[in-house]
Amino acid sequence: MTREITVPKSKSLQTPQLDEQIGFKLRLAQLAVFGDIIEALKALDLRPVDLSALLLIEAHPGVRQHVIGDKLKIARPNIVALVDSLSKRGLVERVVDAKDRRANQLQLTPAGVDILISAKAGQETHKSRLHLALKGVDIDNFLLGLTQLSRLGD
Repeated sequence: MTREITVPKSKSLQTPQLDEQIGFKLRLAQLAVFGDIIEALKALDLRPVDLSALLLIEAHPGVRQHVIGDKLKIARPNIVALVDSLSKRGLVERVVDAKDRRANQLQLTPAGVDILISAKAGQETHKSRLHLALKGVDIDNFLLGLTQLSRLGD
């Protein structure tokens, strides 16, 4: 005699051991948030990490790429590849540091400034969607909690 087994749908699965885990909830939230910002930046052919790097360069013209890597927690070989990619697209340029000719400073090109204007508009739309999804949540405390979690193990 064969017993029929009902296969549960993923949305109906409930597991308190997972549902009560901060890390699990953060992972699900990260997937949703990143999916939304990726979509917002798709037309510009930018990734979230590209936007982050461009924003840092805009805020700190002349910054060295390793400083950006440190801030974004990106390994040195990967930050080199990221800056290479942005440079090949004509968004960022490396300028030899006058005080240390071994080092390069980064600055936005005019094309980088232009794309960043469009990216910021997409980011604002994304931010509005997030605030709508977090209706009723104290955003300042939420961000404070995320900041505290990001320092775990420092």
